[in-house]
Amino acid sequence: VRAAVAGGLPRKEIFVITKIKCQGTTEGALALVREDLKRLQLDYVDLVIIHGPGFVDPQSGGSRQCDGWRFNPDWKDKGCCKTVEDLQATYRGLELAVAQNLSRAIGVSNFQTKQLEAIAANATIPPAVNQMQMYVGCSTAWCMTNNATIATGKKHGTVFQAYSPLGGGKAMKNAAVVKIAAKHNASTAQVALAWIVQQGHALVTSSNSGEYDKEDLAVPALKLSDAEISELNAQRD
Repeated sequence: VRAAVAGGLPRKEIFVITKIKCQGTTEGALALVREDLKRLQLDYVDLVIIHGPGFVDPQSGGSRQCDGWRFNPDWKDKGCCKTVEDLQATYRGLELAVAQNLSRAIGVSNFQTKQLEAIAANATIPPAVNQMQMYVGCSTAWCMTNNATIATGKKHGTVFQAYSPLGGGKAMKNAAVVKIAAKHNASTAQVALAWIVQQGHALVTSSNSGEYDKEDLAVPALKLSDAEISELNAQRD
């Protein structure tokens, strides 16, 4: 980012996202945002996301995902969300980040229906996005609850954003995807991404190739039929 800005690209044309863990306190969450900004050497980011809720069911009070530091060793021993109140306190820290011009928007990731409702109950700023796993054939617990989660997000103005939209390559090997790609003279990646886009969802993906980037940018022009969308909906890996 710094190199791009130094090269003349306006900062407003670069969208920077960072994630923090569900820390459990308002002050702790705000401190993590400031820590990320210091490392990035930026005055603000465009979106801060809570990486995960810290537990599966906010009504249970159970802590089943408090080992989230595995995704980022720097998160170890920096708190964890074990209750609905912890979750709400962490989100308030993100709202303060917006109020202090440290972030332009805030969101969540891997939040299911009850967890989104828990945020909505106290939030003054609704989550801009909820990132969840989604790809053709996905049959994990996260993917299987997407429909209800998407509906809850829409009710509160939260955009559903798919991460891992190719399933680490699984979607590109799916027989239905391969068949539809051949019919449209498109790549399997384009078909897999178009399936998500045509359902009205955003997505995040990555590439180390300029050619792949061009393919990704052409995805909106690929129009799958209703029958093809239904066929892809029915896939399970």
